[in-house]
Amino acid sequence: RASIIGHGIDMVLESRFERRREKWSETILSPKEKEIYNGLLDRQKCNYLAKVWVLKEAFVKARQQPIQGMREAKMFSYISPNLVPNEEMKKRLLGVNIHCSLSDFKGCVIGSVILETNT
Repeated sequence: RASIIGHGIDMVLESRFERRREKWSETILSPKEKEIYNGLLDRQKCNYLAKVWVLKEAFVKARQQPIQGMREAKMFSYISPNLVPNEEMKKRLLGVNIHCSLSDFKGCVIGSVILETNT
């Protein structure tokens, strides 16, 4: 039987990432996300950073445990349309499914993460 063990929501304006965009990309993006980011047009980069940010923040809220530094934030990759944990984080989340939803409109991005277990 599946049950929801956490739900987190976050929202951010893309404009938050306009200044110091490259610094943000180095801080919050996993290696997989950085590859995607580097292939984007300049006008797409703030939107991508905002999407990654809101999903990672929503995940933290759903998990109800703070991320232990930015190293742990890089243990996930936003691979549209999913938030995908790396192998180390998969071990921590054994038996937990991650469901994501994103929406953006006129420079505002909102994301939702639901954590579900099958126990």
